[in-house]
Amino acid sequence: MAQSWFVKRFNTAVFGNELKWYATEKEAGKVNYSVADAMVSWCEAQGLNIRGHNIVWDDPHFQQPWVKALASKPDELRQAVMARVNSVVSRYAGRFIAWDVSNEQLHFSFYEDALSDPSFSTSLFLDVQCLDPGAQLFVNDYNTLENANDPASIPDALLLKLHELRAAGVLNLAIGLEAHFTKPDLAYMRSTLDKLGTLGLPIWLTELDINVQALPNHNISQAAIYLEDILREAFSHPAVKGIVMWTSWEPSGCYRMCLTDNNMDNLATGNVVDALLNEWQQVDILAESYGSIKWRGPHGTHNVSIRWNNITYYSSLCVEPGKGTQRFIVELPMSSNTLEMHLSSASSSM
Repeated sequence: MAQSWFVKRFNTAVFGNELKWYATEKEAGKVNYSVADAMVSWCEAQGLNIRGHNIVWDDPHFQQPWVKALASKPDELRQAVMARVNSVVSRYAGRFIAWDVSNEQLHFSFYEDALSDPSFSTSLFLDVQCLDPGAQLFVNDYNTLENANDPASIPDALLLKLHELRAAGVLNLAIGLEAHFTKPDLAYMRSTLDKLGTLGLPIWLTELDINVQALPNHNISQAAIYLEDILREAFSHPAVKGIVMWTSWEPSGCYRMCLTDNNMDNLATGNVVDALLNEWQQVDILAESYGSIKWRGPHGTHNVSIRWNNITYYSSLCVEPGKGTQRFIVELPMSSNTLEMHLSSASSSM
């Protein structure tokens, strides 16, 4: 039931913990990808894109004991990390659309400190690029979008890291904003996306949720309002290319926010997702008497079906960023009639 609920709504998957190093190699040298392999096979059978999360995590609190013990043995630690990189990336190269390479490196530096090598994460990006040149390589971190008061991950700090990676020769870079919100500041969110967007790199919200437990009375309805605000703001921004929800369901509960209850019936947050997907994926518009349509919609390629005199005609159009209101004319075969469409993508609301 949970699987069918997911597939009906989403086109991209990410694993919560199953691909992380501490899950696939709990003991040194005993690598086990059985769970991750099963999940990858299922996703591929459903035609889902997969994000690789993550190769290593720079937070010292999430290192398995045997890796922590290598902190005093830098040569062995370096060998262990490189074995991990070669193992996981080679195994799934060409099958994932992206990798979170050195997770949360703006906040933590376990490997750089242990190896006395401040450029170690940069070398990891270059190694992954060689092993899987087609994948987008993400700098993935938290609080850049959701908290203006965290100096470790302010937009300028993230931009500096991205410039360093570019200068070192990392080509297929992307920006991962975890987006673990409590109460969103939409003006700050928009200005941050604008600033990061100047690099021309794809931006993804990679772990979007709302901290329901931190809201008064754990109010899921309020969380749904915040969620809709964030989704609309992100979806309407030309630099944002993907949004991933960090809401994986388990019988024991979700990390911070669920979309459904244990019977897979939508909560208020799930209703928001469904309503927006319906709004963004299909819209029916009745043309004016002279065949003109005005529509405000997202960037990208749209399939168009036109019903005229009991005949359906098909076309497509591409709404490009930065061009404001765009005009399209569709000529109907076997007819002197034309349909004129004016599409605006300038507004932040959909």
